[in-house]
Amino acid sequence: MSEIKNAQNVLNDPTKRIEEKMRALFYLRNVLTDESALIIGDAIYKNTSVLLKHEMAYVLGQMKLQCSKEILIKVLDDENEDEVTRHECAEALGNFNDKEMVPILEKYLRHASLPLKETCYLAIKKIQESKDGVDLSKFDSRDPAIPLFKDINEQNIECAGKMLDDPNECLYRKYKAMFYLRDCGTEKAKKFLVGAFKDESALLKHELAFIMGQMRMDEGIEVLNKVMNDGNEHGMVRHEAAEALGAIATDDCYRYLQKNIDSDCDILRESVLVALDVLRYENGEETEYACVL
Repeated sequence: MSEIKNAQNVLNDPTKRIEEKMRALFYLRNVLTDESALIIGDAIYKNTSVLLKHEMAYVLGQMKLQCSKEILIKVLDDENEDEVTRHECAEALGNFNDKEMVPILEKYLRHASLPLKETCYLAIKKIQESKDGVDLSKFDSRDPAIPLFKDINEQNIECAGKMLDDPNECLYRKYKAMFYLRDCGTEKAKKFLVGAFKDESALLKHELAFIMGQMRMDEGIEVLNKVMNDGNEHGMVRHEAAEALGAIATDDCYRYLQKNIDSDCDILRESVLVALDVLRYENGEETEYACVL
């Protein structure tokens, strides 16, 4: 049996642990074929975990294969799906730089779900701004906004930091500032990122947490732990904080994650299990995380 088939079986097996399913998913993500993408798309409706379904949508957006569009649109349009999954589908559609996606996304600009509404706004803005060519970041990811500047200098960092901190600034420009600060990675840029957790947008805060995980940002550990433990925060923020701690992978991260291993919040509890698996991988002797266990 091929590894692709093995990964498919793991994804669709209700007895498999979330950590095993996540590894199988990212194995398929690295097999950049229609077959792999269609397996992931099919598995969205064969699983009940919001965390896993949302990660599947994320992966399809990163793979950016044309066969995924129909799948993502179908899930986006499904009112029975959780807002976290639907938001990720909208973000994924924004990666295709396809102006035909704009009317589909526009339908949700007045939706009751704020994360979904905000994500569709960001995706439309990105499509309108995007140009053909390489769209991968320095972290090898397709992001929901194009960085504000190309040149790294103090003036640009200060400008981006003030923009991110401005409660009256438009969300897309805040995202552009946020991704610019990530790419800068200076101490000053990191301080601006940590300070941005006071923002009211759960969507922005969840992206901040994701970025800190990408950066392996030790300076973010305490604020990530605080966010993860805040029951008033949206589950999407708490889950992303947990996964970021797993990526940073220090002893403190391990200790903080262990305290939430039995959380009543489903998406957080599963994220903690995944994060601990990533942390063990980062600190262990395994040579490949994206594999079928």
